[in-house]
Amino acid sequence: MKLRNFPQTYEFEADLTLIKTISVKNKISFKTGLPLTPNSVIVYGRLEYLRSIQRIHKNLSQILSIKRIEENKVCIASRSQENSKLFEVIKVLHANDLALCSDSTDKWFLNYARKYGLLTHGHLDISGPAPEILFYNTLTSLPPIEALKAVDIYHLGSVYKNLPEACTNSDPTKRPSIEELSLGDKLETTKFFDLPKFTKPIESIEKGKLFDVWVSKEGGLWSLLLKLGLVQNIPGIMSISEKPSSAGCMLIKHAKITCEFAEEQLDSEFPLIMDWDLPQKKSSPEKKLQFHRRQDYTHKFKELMLFSHICAAYPITKGKLLNELRETFAPASLRPEIWACLLGVFDLKTSNHTGIFDVSKLSEELDRQLNVDIPRCHQYNNTLASPNGQLLLKNILSRWIIENTGKLTYWQGQDSLCAPFVVLFIDNPELAYKGFSKFIERLLPDMFQASNKNVIDRYLNLLQQLLNFFDPKLGAHLDEIGFDPKLYAIPWFLTMFSHVFSLDKIFILWDRLLLKTTNDVPEVARIFPVYIAVAMLSFVSQELLNFDFNQCLLWSSDTPDFDVYQIMLKSEKMFEEAPLSVGHWEEFTLSQNQIVPYITFNRLQVEISTSNCCIFDTRETVRYNAISLRKSHRLPYDDEVDFSASIFPHVGKLIVLVGDHLVCGKLAKQLISIAIPRVCILYEDIETSRNLQEQFRSMFSFQ
Repeated sequence: MKLRNFPQTYEFEADLTLIKTISVKNKISFKTGLPLTPNSVIVYGRLEYLRSIQRIHKNLSQILSIKRIEENKVCIASRSQENSKLFEVIKVLHANDLALCSDSTDKWFLNYARKYGLLTHGHLDISGPAPEILFYNTLTSLPPIEALKAVDIYHLGSVYKNLPEACTNSDPTKRPSIEELSLGDKLETTKFFDLPKFTKPIESIEKGKLFDVWVSKEGGLWSLLLKLGLVQNIPGIMSISEKPSSAGCMLIKHAKITCEFAEEQLDSEFPLIMDWDLPQKKSSPEKKLQFHRRQDYTHKFKELMLFSHICAAYPITKGKLLNELRETFAPASLRPEIWACLLGVFDLKTSNHTGIFDVSKLSEELDRQLNVDIPRCHQYNNTLASPNGQLLLKNILSRWIIENTGKLTYWQGQDSLCAPFVVLFIDNPELAYKGFSKFIERLLPDMFQASNKNVIDRYLNLLQQLLNFFDPKLGAHLDEIGFDPKLYAIPWFLTMFSHVFSLDKIFILWDRLLLKTTNDVPEVARIFPVYIAVAMLSFVSQELLNFDFNQCLLWSSDTPDFDVYQIMLKSEKMFEEAPLSVGHWEEFTLSQNQIVPYITFNRLQVEISTSNCCIFDTRETVRYNAISLRKSHRLPYDDEVDFSASIFPHVGKLIVLVGDHLVCGKLAKQLISIAIPRVCILYEDIETSRNLQEQFRSMFSFQ
């Protein structure tokens, strides 16, 4: 059963506001030696903080979208709220230690965002009937917030005549606070029965997400601003004959637009909730990858509609969500909602937590370390470069450290691990913290112990084994020149690649990691990062084969620009082919002293059924004759014999070595040295395991 055929168009109005900030005079801080934060980034961060307030208070005009379009310009898309009353707006702002200081409630966010004019004028720029405003607007520093709140109280007193006369007292200190005021009870007509209102599916989607999709239809935000005359194309730097002056550069422009979605776009088919857990038809990853890279408006709109409704009905729609994500990557506009579902924190999407935590128990040493790490964390990102974003990042890390005292501790690089959650959930601090905590709990539960050497060694040994399995030529070369995984791969696993990749790539990579945590065997998600690491190395294999130790070391310090989509496809393919695909994390620790991975008997049975493997038994003739696997080749190992001629005809198949692990390891090392791939060792001992002999009797030959 389908829902479809909505005959009319759907539209809503939005306001565009363009703010131009004052350029920063000194680009480098004399105190820290780091680049100073541009004023436009500060404005961006303050606006993101305000979105966390509007998420809780629905009677405020909504900020739909924030874009930093140039070094000193920020564009804000907003939508007026019909029931937005002056008294209610000021009450909300004052409760959050903010002030309106404006005649317009529709642009309640504007004054705080630009620091009441200091970031756009260089001095205060506020409006209202209060007599002290003329004096305030000459100041070049911010007065106490209580003084700005008094300006709002005077404004209320001039609008609402039933408020006390003290509200319009010429002395700001004698005006009452908003908590002391009341407009009295308002009588409303009670409705005993309301007919249910049938709405189109599109009406339940956040207007900010719809605006971002609609802008893509207009050719992007810059094209839209050009059409509206809010910006103009600047000629190339070589064609500028005069140096432009930036003195007094202040600009605030407004424009009203209508976001319209046509009838054919709304005439879409959406399965009912009862259909969403039924088996879904899957497409090949390669085909879906190309489809995902489409950036056209129609594709974005369909993804928005589909995933919005899936996430809104979660966990009822869990099966549908997982099936869709197995075939594609999460759409950027819905990634926060999708991650909240995958991490099991979807019930916090409506959390009213303000992000203010008691971090007084944090030690001075850790506080200093955070103050060093955070200002360097992904500073190309507007959110993390802004003071508000850095404050939230520090609050989340501090809270995590305090709540895990005695169990886990802070390691450098953990700020990069937390950064994606700050960016995605900047308007919901509680969700950002819970998502970050749940991510560590699922993927890195023992990584941040005071001593994590054993955990890191697991990753590094498994990386060496899988590299020898898939690309033995590269594995042998790196081993020969002494370029050990501990020299380059520790930051990869410690931060789940967030310290080496940009955030846009981390989001795509973690989409797949989080999907793995929902597997029937969630432990496999802890192994999957190793496959990503091997895929990364395989893409630069030819380059690394020509490098010596010093060149490899230089390469590791400047990670190349990988195609993250291709990396994920290759790692998925490796994951399916490797003998470790069906194991558990704890089982893999058994192979730490081996140079190739183990294969379990259960997985070997699958490989034998596909005729995709060749078994070589390295035991002596007497032991082989007593008991052996059917179709296995007898290859008694001798240190002085070269066995390559016996194995070369089977290159391309899975090479399984059976026998004593120490002997099999020696043969595996010989095979790796001549670049024979896909070599592994059977974990179980076929001679002593009676359960195997009884359960798989048809696979054995007995004397």
